[in-house]
Amino acid sequence: MTKNLLFVLVSLIAACFTGQAFARNIYIYKTNGTVPERTLVNARCITFGSGQMNVLLENGTAEATDLTSFNYLSFYEKEMPTAIETSQSEGTKIYFDGNYVIVQSEETVQSVEIYSMLGVRLAQNKTDSKFVKLSLKSLPDGIYFVKAQVGEQIVTQKILKK
Repeated sequence: MTKNLLFVLVSLIAACFTGQAFARNIYIYKTNGTVPERTLVNARCITFGSGQMNVLLENGTAEATDLTSFNYLSFYEKEMPTAIETSQSEGTKIYFDGNYVIVQSEETVQSVEIYSMLGVRLAQNKTDSKFVKLSLKSLPDGIYFVKAQVGEQIVTQKILKK
């Protein structure tokens, strides 16, 4: 678990014992998708034991979830855009088509790089062409940044792989 998630879990567990009156929704995700597998509405208390997560809801009911039945949970529902505009800059276009990032330019493209949202370079292609097609088949669905060096210009575009 990340430090932020751990902090929130500890806060909720502390609230169980201090009697603070607040409730949050818990969104449970099985995969890296954008739609939760399950939503626990108005959770007041979370405890862990015997390989399961026990959640006390504001209405007094309790929900038990096996810890191996989900990949992660969040207190905020994921919101993903359904479309992202393609870039057109000084004769250069960057767009996403299926599993490929395509860079087209009137000038020669020297390199194309793919970065994660955290700024980690995931792929790099040195080229000497006006048309570059780079596969993203091995990458999971998500938002990525494409950086293309075209002449003296650097063009950056955010893309969504779904």
